[in-house]
Amino acid sequence: MTGRDVTLSDDLLDLIADRIANRVAARLRERAPTRRQGWPAPVGTAAPELRADRLYRVRDVADRLGVSRATVYNMARAGRLELVKIGARASGVTGKSLIALIERNYGRLD
Repeated sequence: MTGRDVTLSDDLLDLIADRIANRVAARLRERAPTRRQGWPAPVGTAAPELRADRLYRVRDVADRLGVSRATVYNMARAGRLELVKIGARASGVTGKSLIALIERNYGRLD
């Protein structure tokens, strides 16, 4: 601009605001589903069935729940998930505790 004040009509401002809101809404719909909508699954594949007798990597649990790894560790610290130390730098979440968490928050798995 060259130092001039620009005056926009209210109609034009409303139009711009609506376009921005529509774009934001479209991008939010593309993101991971909310708790009520279910779990995100990679395109073209079904989410694998959970087994109570397995250990799951923290990264996989975070992806499945749509949360960060830090949140998974916080859930374990709060007693909502059972974390098992696998090695010096590795941990796993028990399938039993993961299934229990999901059933408490999302309803029964069938």
